[in-house]
Formats: sequence, C-alpha cells, structure tokens
Amino acid sequence: MPNLKELKEVVFSMNPNSAAGPDRMNGYFFQKCWHIIKQDLLGVIHAFFYGQIIPKYFSHSCIVLLPNVKNPNKLSEFRPISLSNFTSKIISKLVSSRLSPILPNLVSVNQFGFVKGRSISENIMLAQEIIHQIKKPNIGSNVIIKLDMAKAYDRVSWSYICLVLRRMGFDEVLIDMVWRIMANNKYSIIVNGKRHGFFQSTRGLKQADPLSPTLFILGAEVLSRSLNRLHNNPEYHGFFMEPRGPQVNYLSFADDIILFTSGRQKTLKLIMQTMKSYEQSSGQLVRIDKSHFMVHSCAFTTTRDRMKRVTVFKQKEGPIRYLGGDNNTVKEITNR
Repeated sequence: MPNLKELKEVVFSMNPNSAAGPDRMNGYFFQKCWHIIKQDLLGVIHAFFYGQIIPKYFSHSCIVLLPNVKNPNKLSEFRPISLSNFTSKIISKLVSSRLSPILPNLVSVNQFGFVKGRSISENIMLAQEIIHQIKKPNIGSNVIIKLDMAKAYDRVSWSYICLVLRRMGFDEVLIDMVWRIMANNKYSIIVNGKRHGFFQSTRGLKQADPLSPTLFILGAEVLSRSLNRLHNNPEYHGFFMEPRGPQVNYLSFADDIILFTSGRQKTLKLIMQTMKSYEQSSGQLVRIDKSHFMVHSCAFTTTRDRMKRVTVFKQKEGPIRYLGGDNNTVKEITNR
C-alpha cells in the first residue's frame, strides 16, 4: 500500500505543466497545494489499491484531434491526444513505478523503449551497425523490413494485456488494478473548443497515461519472443552478419519495428505467420501500405519479386525512416 512518502515522490516527479484534463487542474496545482490536499489524495489512492473503481470524475478524459498533415481531410490524418485528470495519472504512475525495476528482466534486449538502462541512441547505433552488413553475401540476400503498425496504442486488446501479465506470473491483484485503469476510461471529444459526448472505450491504451508505455512493451514482448524463437527453427535463415557475433533479427522502440532477415521464401513465410499470429491475439495491425522492405542494389530481381509476393510490402528506394528520422545510412549503403 503506497504511503505518503511514495505518493509525494510520484507527484513531484511528474511534469507540473502538462495539459490539464476536464477538471482543469494540472500538476502545478497538486505540487503547490500538496500540504493541503495530501491526506485526501492519499485516501483516494488507498481506495483504488483496496479494489475500488476509479470514479468517473477522475477517469474522464478529453480527446483533442491534432492534424498529422497540413490540410487534413480524413480522420486517419488526425492524431488523438488524451487530456486526462491528474489524479488518474498519479494512480497510473504509482503502478508504473512499481513495475519499472523488473522490466529489464522481463523485456527482451531487442526492445529499447521505456526500459531503464536502455537508450534510443543505443538502438539507432545498433541499427546502423547491422544495416552496414546488408551487402554481405547471403542466400536469398540480406533484407531489411520496416513495419508500420496502425494506431498501435489504440488497437491493443485489454484481455490480451491481462493474459500476457498472467502468463508472466504477475499476481491477480496487480492484474485487477491494471484492468481497472484500462477499462474504466470515459471520453469526450473537444471540437472547436467545446466538449461533446461522453462514451467509454472498448480497447486501447490511453495516450499520455504513465502506465501505457509499460503495458504496451509487455504486450509487444510476445512478438519479441516469437521472433527470437525463429532462430530455433531449422527452416529459418536470418540476416547474415559476423559469424561469431550475436544474431539480431529485429529491433524495436515501442511500435517502431525494424526486421533484419534473409530473403528466402520459407524464412519470409515464417516471419509473416508470426506477425499474423501476433495481430490476431493482440489486436494490432500491420499497415501494408506504409510498411516496406529494402535490399542491396546488387540483390537479384528474383529476391525483390519474392519479397513483394510473400510480404505484399513495397520496396523502399530512399532513406528508411526509423525512430522519427530518415536514416540516410541505408540509402548510401544499399546503393554501393
């Protein structure tokens, strides 16, 4: 059960200037008025940890649609942002802070996002180092596949997350707390500065919630372990690198995924079967129109045709976009 000291550490570790939710009180209010509200807030936290459902007043969030392009004319061209009440963020942060120390022991080394001790820069440098090996001779050629997940956070199945936590050995008390955080969210949409509607979601992890990244990477660990198990399949042939070095078949940072493999037909089919199984169990969806593959400029035409036929992805000619930036290393190396 959280005590006052732990609660204070969590409250004061959070951004005081983050956008306020429907109650219009952000972290600045909680930190400045801590001496007044601390006992009442602790009572709310204890009620949740004792099994009570978060009241609608605290779990209510407002959704603001931000455009992804200059002149959006489709819903898919908007990015939803949740403005949540700070009290619900505190509850999520408390649960997240308790899970954080054990994540390095649960999450595969291929996943770099939101795990203490792993950095985005390390991920990028490792990706570049592997990309340099694309020109090495390999039966079927070395191939890079960049996956684009459709609305990754919004599509996650709640029952899937609970099943993953249960399989990882978490206590039912924690799983129940996670369920009450995920499944008790009410939303309104802000349009032209006015609040409209009041509805409940049926899947997905709330944007900007402190617990969402942790739950997402734990859910993605199923894909991670499935891809790593392919090395034990005699029909699978991976991306050829230094024989004595570690075999890395993919890297990810949250929903940003890049695969390294060979272009053999059986290998590609195994990867696509693994992805399909993950989609069906988790609710995730790979965007065929946004995902692509790259091969070395010397790769045979048969390899390119096989990639298009088996994966249904398009070939990428320019620099690959990974972790928010264009990796020109790929363009330079593949054209040598």
